[in-house]
Amino acid sequence: MWRFRLLLLTISICAAPSVFAASFDFNENCKKAYEDLVALRINEGRQGLNQELAAHPGNLAPVMLDNYTDFFPLFFNEDAAQWENAKTRMSQRLDKLEQGSDTDPYFRYSKGIIYFQRSAMRIKFGEYFRAATDFRTAYQLFRENQSKFPNFYYNLPFLGAMEAIAGTVPDGYKWVAGVLGIKGNVDQGIAKLETGISKAISQNQWNRCEALFLFVYAQKYLGNNPERAWQLINKAGIPTRDNLLMTFMQANLSLNNHQAAKTTQVIRNFEDGASYIDMPMMDYEMGSALLYHLDAGAEPYLLAFTQKFKGKFYVKDAYKKLSISAYLQGHTTKANQYKQLILSRGNTETDADKQAVRFAKLPAYPNTLLLKTGLLCDGGYYTEALKLLAGKTSTQFASNAEKTEFSYRLGRIYDLMGQDDKAIPFYLTTIKTGENQPEHFAARAALELGAIYERQHNTEMALAFYRRCMAMRGHDYKNSLDQRAKAAINRISQN
Repeated sequence: MWRFRLLLLTISICAAPSVFAASFDFNENCKKAYEDLVALRINEGRQGLNQELAAHPGNLAPVMLDNYTDFFPLFFNEDAAQWENAKTRMSQRLDKLEQGSDTDPYFRYSKGIIYFQRSAMRIKFGEYFRAATDFRTAYQLFRENQSKFPNFYYNLPFLGAMEAIAGTVPDGYKWVAGVLGIKGNVDQGIAKLETGISKAISQNQWNRCEALFLFVYAQKYLGNNPERAWQLINKAGIPTRDNLLMTFMQANLSLNNHQAAKTTQVIRNFEDGASYIDMPMMDYEMGSALLYHLDAGAEPYLLAFTQKFKGKFYVKDAYKKLSISAYLQGHTTKANQYKQLILSRGNTETDADKQAVRFAKLPAYPNTLLLKTGLLCDGGYYTEALKLLAGKTSTQFASNAEKTEFSYRLGRIYDLMGQDDKAIPFYLTTIKTGENQPEHFAARAALELGAIYERQHNTEMALAFYRRCMAMRGHDYKNSLDQRAKAAINRISQN
């Protein structure tokens, strides 16, 4: 009898792995948890994943999805203390995923997601070399997975985004391109992205929200086609009132597309609640949008951002905006206090923060008229901006820097209003007077001239001005303008 019992025990032990075998099952529980996570209801998503793991211990899908519980809070709040613990958890998740089968398309995909997200976090926290190696590993996983499983469309948004990004590495980061070892191609990357998001929308795939997020920013900053981005947002039909990630995307995209009024509307329409993560970046967006209409209500939002945000990015820019807001309201003492904080808070990793430092070191505030004009233009209030400049000529401005900014502001307003014939002469004047100045106006004028000629299908002139933009040295926004110019040259050269 004891031998029979031993035989039964042996059979049960051998059979146990098949009962709890590690596999990827993106069932309804996982999909619901993912929806909570990408809506930034992190606690609800985490609870859903825990319930799924309790019910199905061998399911590896929650292991990958659990990475979002670290990624999103870190991405938006940049808490360095949390990052140290999150790195350990990310490595542990990668180890667990190795239990999966090489024949499952989710095997490489899931690992690729974690490497991709960890790469983004390493950039946030200044671990650039490791970020590049993680980026390369993620790319290799997605590329191999696409080769093995060509109809597994979940690969495409990430593979496309990475190829587009790799094709636009600024000259200041050439060493990154060497580490990546990826031949980027903007058009091909965006084409893969668009195929991925189109499949996600048409098939109602569970990752459509994330795919849309990647596609929108690739089109906005690399594809020179923000209109296409808006078309996909509307087609996707993903609500923003109960999705904080989509609310942020629409608010941020509107702000960067000179639609400050829409930014404030989107944020105010969001149905906030305790279940969402705290996102100080929304205060930054709202404060910026209000400042772009010269609204004194900008200060509380920008101040809230500086007090709640744990990271370093855009902190200096926020204090710059606080200083400008106070200055325009006539609060000179407060304006100077904010100005001093620019030098002691945050970092200079972004071009906006670098420009804020230069602003803080100026002996006096910029010309008030040009300051107001620039803000109104950034917010999309073109008619109001033009009224401020009506009847003015460059001879009424004292310095060469002010003359350059004056011509740039007029060129930019007319450009954004679709009046190319009026914009071009002012942009040309901007380049002529400001090409060797530390301000970014001449380089930006060259970039926008390139865009105008690209729209007009004048390839020769477009390439000439994009290259002229990249040739200018030592100005504000060097890296970001170079990246956009390089993306454009890449895009045109491959057509």
